[in-house]
Amino acid sequence: MVTGAAKLEAIAGSDMFVLPSYSENFGMAAVEAMACAIPVIISDQVAICDEVKKAGAGIVVKNDERQITEAMGSILNDEEAAKHMGDSGRRLVSDNFSSDKRADKMIDALNGIISGYKDPR
Repeated sequence: MVTGAAKLEAIAGSDMFVLPSYSENFGMAAVEAMACAIPVIISDQVAICDEVKKAGAGIVVKNDERQITEAMGSILNDEEAAKHMGDSGRRLVSDNFSSDKRADKMIDALNGIISGYKDPR
């Protein structure tokens, strides 16, 4: 396990981040990579796959060796597209996954629950 500055150095020094998961409830490691402007390749089983695809922050694949290999080649062979994905990923994280944004969304959700609450007494 790599943590702290060593983890950030490893991520920042990468050409891409690949997460071919069969079940991922969020994908924090992919978010960390996107925060470092690293393009990601994630499976369609990672919960944030729709956001990544919509933002153009990476490539979403099935857990298929051929698809993963092709996606990796695509990123390695097109520096401009890789940079665009990295920049889009950083923007996605800033706009949607920062702690401030997550807290705001949680507050909105809780306020919605409270406003719909009816005292059973």
